[in-house]
Amino acid sequence: MSAVGESIPSCVAFASPQVLPAAQSISEIKSVLMSRIGVARVAQWFGPQTHFEIAHDVLTVCAPNSFAAQWIRGHFADDLRAAAQTAAGVKRVDICAGGSPPSQAAAPHVAVARPSLDVITTLSSKLSRLNPHFTLERFIGGAGNRMARHAAEMAATEPHKLHGPLFIHGSCGLGKTHLLQGICRTFAATFPQKRWRYVTAEQFTNEFLEAIKKSAMSAFRQRMRRNDLLVVDDAHFFTRKVSTQQEFLHTFNEITSAGGKVVLAADCPPGNLTDLSEALATRLLSGMVVRVDPPDNRTKAAILRQSVQQRGWVISDVVINRLASEPVANVRELEGRLTQTVMRQTLNGRAAVTAHDDTTGRDDSLPPTASAEIILRTTAEYLGQDLEKLTSGCRASDCSRARGIAMYLVREMAKMSYPEISRVVGVKSHSAVMAACRRVSDQLASAELLLWKLGDDVRSATVTQVVGDIIARIRQLPHQSHTASNAGG
Repeated sequence: MSAVGESIPSCVAFASPQVLPAAQSISEIKSVLMSRIGVARVAQWFGPQTHFEIAHDVLTVCAPNSFAAQWIRGHFADDLRAAAQTAAGVKRVDICAGGSPPSQAAAPHVAVARPSLDVITTLSSKLSRLNPHFTLERFIGGAGNRMARHAAEMAATEPHKLHGPLFIHGSCGLGKTHLLQGICRTFAATFPQKRWRYVTAEQFTNEFLEAIKKSAMSAFRQRMRRNDLLVVDDAHFFTRKVSTQQEFLHTFNEITSAGGKVVLAADCPPGNLTDLSEALATRLLSGMVVRVDPPDNRTKAAILRQSVQQRGWVISDVVINRLASEPVANVRELEGRLTQTVMRQTLNGRAAVTAHDDTTGRDDSLPPTASAEIILRTTAEYLGQDLEKLTSGCRASDCSRARGIAMYLVREMAKMSYPEISRVVGVKSHSAVMAACRRVSDQLASAELLLWKLGDDVRSATVTQVVGDIIARIRQLPHQSHTASNAGG
């Protein structure tokens, strides 16, 4: 599915000119909030009648009445704090009633355009398809990526100063997608009225072919070409696709002729892309081409510390430095090793990781920490799936994905063998269980983003966050037995 986005224009009427610069941070806070509680709830409880203000490192949220304020305190306070910390670095949140923050009450009113609820919902939904952790602020700079980060910031905040397209290249897992999505978010906050779109080359190709098939080229071209910023990931997918290259070339020309900007990323520089038309290769080489190299040990340590802080983990500097000193091919593998280190301790019921932790292998001598039944039920509830379908071989993608996570947790927490799991979960063979567990392990290592429906809401989180939340829920359940008898489910 393509990820289309525009900025979320502020739906708050700010009354003080000195508050207006915070609108960008507030828009970002609302975006993160939507990824946590869903678009529908944000529209219902944080719409135009609820006012936001950031002053003196405090986010003040003023609900229209005391009932709304009390509801927000009781249901969304933690999510507000997390969103404010993530998006704006603000640690304190005050929730009040009365319609506007105190500093706005006595100030002359300055009207800011309020988009319709339909527009807010549509734009928020599109923006939420980006990974909420991929922002330029969270991108750790180092010797290997300093130029690429600088170019990304320029493309997002001062695109007119960047001549021609921006082309970022480097090996897999070094942060190219992080930079591209960070450009989108910063551009959306910097230029609220401008249009932008993030799409992979494969998505562009698929939508193009689908448009030809359905005789809908006009709608496709309008969707792609009427943007002030077009960001294309995995541009190497365009090679050997003559018709797609030609269509993209026309898209490129129309956007840039209108003063827009095109940003791309690929595994190699434009000159090394095989079977690329000369006209397209020339366009891609006409701007700024920058490379992302693997991080040095200092940068790796900074990346690890940021990941630890964001996820609320407790890890000693000794462990971080040890992980940073190990040779890895890319950042994805580095974070994978961190995740595996911490996840093993979490599964073993230990809250912190120290320098003496043995994180190699699976310790089957430890007693089971939950029954298969509890794990299956908790996973199904968390991911909005019916427990009966989860254990009946349902092949729908959402159900299959939830089943895989459940089997991984049963394997780790209930200490059951693959054949035992296959019988309990209703999977035909133990090899299918092995494959599912391996797949979830890879998703944990790569911090893959997961999207799922829970009622009317669309939730998003990394697989690491999902697994961690489910484990936390299981451990909070009353009357948990920790004996080996639980293993039978």
